[in-house]
Amino acid sequence: QDLLSVSERLQEENHTLRQLTSDQSRQMEALSEARHEASRKERSLRILGKHLSGVQKERKQLEERLQRAEVELRDAASYKEVRESLIQSRHSLLAQPRPLLLPREHLELSGAESIMGDPEVAACQVNGSHTHAEGWDKGLERRGGGGGEWGRRKRGHTHTHTQTQKVKPYVRGHTHTHTHRRAVKYIMFTTHGDFSVM
Repeated sequence: QDLLSVSERLQEENHTLRQLTSDQSRQMEALSEARHEASRKERSLRILGKHLSGVQKERKQLEERLQRAEVELRDAASYKEVRESLIQSRHSLLAQPRPLLLPREHLELSGAESIMGDPEVAACQVNGSHTHAEGWDKGLERRGGGGGEWGRRKRGHTHTHTQTQKVKPYVRGHTHTHTHRRAVKYIMFTTHGDFSVM
């Protein structure tokens, strides 16, 4: 009986040992699977970390591009304002009347030159007025000795030729503005308005 009881105990212990061994094997398998799962998760985390780093890098690049675009937009707006201001200034300058710039010699004309023009033209007009006056004198003498209004004016200005000769050198020399004006008035008076001043 003692042997039987010992044998039964051994069998029970063997059964228990097999169960323990089986449990241990299952636990080892579960542990191995857990390790594999942890490795997979770790690899996934590394991949996600790399992806996150790339995303952050792209985000930084996009932010830098956005800042450059904002700077370029501000520069473009400033350039546009300056351009519009220059265009408005140009239009305002073109709209304003500009004075006609003449040479100094045209601005400093004497009295006779301002009416007759150049000295040569004034001299020709003086000569023409003298010839015209002589023609009137001869015509009136033929008609009756120079009577009437023209005769009275002729008698009041007997030295027409002498006065005309005195005017010529002043006209040629661009001097004596007062004398020029008197000569021009005299010429216009003696010709009765028939002599047209150029």
